[in-house]
Amino acid sequence: MSWQSVILLTALSATAWAQQIPLEGLEKKFAGKTTETVEVNLDGNMLGLAMRFLDDKDPDQAKAKRILADIKAIYVRVWKFEKQVEYTNADLEAVRSQLKGWSKVVDVRSAKQQGDNAGVYMQLAGDKIQGLVVLAADGNELTLVNLVGSMDPANLRELGGTFGIPNLSGMPGIAAPKPGTRTKDEE
Repeated sequence: MSWQSVILLTALSATAWAQQIPLEGLEKKFAGKTTETVEVNLDGNMLGLAMRFLDDKDPDQAKAKRILADIKAIYVRVWKFEKQVEYTNADLEAVRSQLKGWSKVVDVRSAKQQGDNAGVYMQLAGDKIQGLVVLAADGNELTLVNLVGSMDPANLRELGGTFGIPNLSGMPGIAAPKPGTRTKDEE
């Protein structure tokens, strides 16, 4: 193997690793403090298995299969707390600090403790998204979504409402649903 190949493989490995956000620190901190926890872990093997169950003859399932083809992993965490004081702005900043070098697409930060906070961050390579993180804190609920892999911004809306991913309509670069169209969560 040439030295150029080694450098290229190292760079690609670093990029792939940077897309996955470590969640262990938050999971340990919130252990035993939540009233409800949602955890979705779909890595390449699980996504590949799930895609085998999609029917190419069904237009919606075929479209989902095309969208998921270049996504390597989906990680979702939703922590619901009895009280609003179980997570802090410092917890949110700990997640944001892991996103250095990512493009901040949406950023809403409340100065008040437990105020509304939301952020959408993308890791870009040219005009393609290589990773996406959605961080949303609202009252006694904290949500973190991490998509790893290449994706077209126009297709992101289609993933909303599946695999625990919230509806992303209205995010810059993502087309809003057509009037009368229901999301998968609404069905």
